[in-house]
Amino acid sequence: MPNLIKIGFSKKNPLHRLDELYSTGVPEPFMPIASFNVKNPEVCEKEIHALLKEYRINNQREFFRLEPSKALKLSIDIILEFIPDGIDGAVIEGYTKAPSFDEDQTFALRLLIEKPFKSRGLSIEAMRKNGHWANALELEYKLLELEREGLIKKFKQKRRQPSIWKITSIGIKFMLDNDLVHDSVREQYD
Repeated sequence: MPNLIKIGFSKKNPLHRLDELYSTGVPEPFMPIASFNVKNPEVCEKEIHALLKEYRINNQREFFRLEPSKALKLSIDIILEFIPDGIDGAVIEGYTKAPSFDEDQTFALRLLIEKPFKSRGLSIEAMRKNGHWANALELEYKLLELEREGLIKKFKQKRRQPSIWKITSIGIKFMLDNDLVHDSVREQYD
C-alpha cells in the first residue's frame, strides 16, 4: 500500500522481525526503508511517534500514512540523538552491511548480476545448470528469501514458460556495497 509505513523498534534483527509481521492479515511483505541501531529504542520510538502523530492512522498501531522519505526527513534529528556512533551507526535506504545470506544465495546473486543474465534473468533450471543445486525446491526457497529482502524479483513468463528471476537495483547496490562482485562486474556500474 503506497505511503503506508510502519515505524517501530525491535530488539531482534529487523529483517527477522519483518518476516514475523508478514502473516495472513497482511497483503504484502514489509520492505525495509531504514534501520538504525539506537540506544533506548522505546524512548526513541515514542518521540518519533509523537512527532508524526498527525500522520498516524490509529493511535493503537504503529502505522503512518506518509512517504517514507518524508518520515525519515522529519525524524532524522531524533534518530541521530539516539545513535551511539552518530550517522556512522545508520543504515539508510538499503543495506550497507551484509545480512546473513548463505553461500548459495550469494552465488545466485552473483549469477544474476553478471552478463549476460542481468538483462534477461534466469529460470531455476538455468541457475541449477550454472550452479551446484541438486534440489529445485530448496533453491526456490532461498530465492524467495532474497526476493523478500528486495534483492531479486520473480517474473512470470508466457504460458508454459518457467518464471525467471532478475536482480533488482537494491540487489545490485547490495552486491557492490559489500564487495560481493568481481572487478569486471564492478566496472559495468562505475
